[in-house]
Amino acid sequence: MSRLTLAAALSLLPFSAHADAPNVAADIAPVHALVAQVMGGVGAPDLLIPATQSPHQSNLRPSDAATLQHSDIVFIIGSELTPWLPDRIATLSPNAKVVDLLDHAPVQRSFAEDAHDDHAEEGHDDHADHDDHADHDDHAEHKDHDDHAGHAEHDDHDHDGLDPHAWLDPRNAVAWLTVIAEELAALDPDNAQSYRDAAAAQAELLTALGAETEQKLAALKGAGFLSYHDAYSYFSERFGLVSNGSLASNEGAAPSASDMRRAQELIQSGAVACVFTEPQYSAKGLTAITDGGAVQVVELDPLGARHTPGPELYAAVITDMASAFETCLTPAS
Repeated sequence: MSRLTLAAALSLLPFSAHADAPNVAADIAPVHALVAQVMGGVGAPDLLIPATQSPHQSNLRPSDAATLQHSDIVFIIGSELTPWLPDRIATLSPNAKVVDLLDHAPVQRSFAEDAHDDHAEEGHDDHADHDDHADHDDHAEHKDHDDHAGHAEHDDHDHDGLDPHAWLDPRNAVAWLTVIAEELAALDPDNAQSYRDAAAAQAELLTALGAETEQKLAALKGAGFLSYHDAYSYFSERFGLVSNGSLASNEGAAPSASDMRRAQELIQSGAVACVFTEPQYSAKGLTAITDGGAVQVVELDPLGARHTPGPELYAAVITDMASAFETCLTPAS
């Protein structure tokens, strides 16, 4: 499903504007795009974290904090992605309903599983426990949620070690469209059918996008890559690619000297066909480890920093990532 086709389909959906739409917020741009697709002409969600910022160690701008204060419902991936955000929501908008989408992801991967899959042959002991995510595993951000309305749904869930980058598998996005529609329908019954119709239409489009992406990347199955940080297990697992690890062992931090040495050893071993950077992180120092340019360095944009926030952004993210992998992993002729 091309972006042009998606845009045309969006414009043809039977949306009509309604008054008194709920105040809706979303944490990251891909989630914001899915919510915008479901809301259609009923209203528009607010984006809390710009795609140019890392959600792992971000914070709210004053204008976004003010927006959050008036939110009736907030859609987030979960505290695994934004450990600082749940407490901010509880403080600024204690009566808002918080929908943790990771709870509803039909495809879930743990960091331990990723470490086993990606490094079984290499025995990367320094990644086995993923100590850099210890602050995520404790989930201290949830400890006070019993006192806040709308947060009770977190109490029965244990996400220890769960990889939060679940939006990069379109199957999760398709499932979340229904979750978003039902949550909005419960909050806004007058527009319930509009939400459900939009979700159903978008689910077909994103299912087609997943199939198109699989076909595009079919010839690259088994190709190895190195990413800036540990974010691509969902995408690589869905489309048959092989992650050989990440440059940065600490989420949201620059690679250490030992990280760079390990990456250089992988590159020199011939196991890595490509190194991926991201707009939110500096790529300084990569030229020193990429074997004199023998290994390509290409930018991935999993948050959509290059795109205008809105309903088309999610498909643009998946399409752009597929193109980046195709460019970087296709053997030179």
